[in-house]
Amino acid sequence: MANETDQEREALGSKPLQSPSQAPLDLYWRDGCHLCEDMERTLAELVPASRYRLNRIDIDRDDALRATYNELVPVLSLHGQELCRYFLDLSAVEAALASYNTGNSHQPGG
Repeated sequence: MANETDQEREALGSKPLQSPSQAPLDLYWRDGCHLCEDMERTLAELVPASRYRLNRIDIDRDDALRATYNELVPVLSLHGQELCRYFLDLSAVEAALASYNTGNSHQPGG
């Protein structure tokens, strides 16, 4: 089938298509943080969602994360490499996504 859907693929035993270019971005945030909300909203407005998967990490759910990021949130990172804090740095995010898509990202253990 030329235009089969993900559901049709699953029914046929195939996996749904996934974009290999979706970079796993981590957003360290806390509830009630207006800068955190602003960064997430700005990211969504300026970078196509097809280019990344956003993992929101609430620092207040983990004592170690709270100690590390308490006054730094929001922090956006890719594979543990900080891209920006407080405000979205579009240039840094774009560079990291481009690097990720060409296989040049700095991944732990690699």
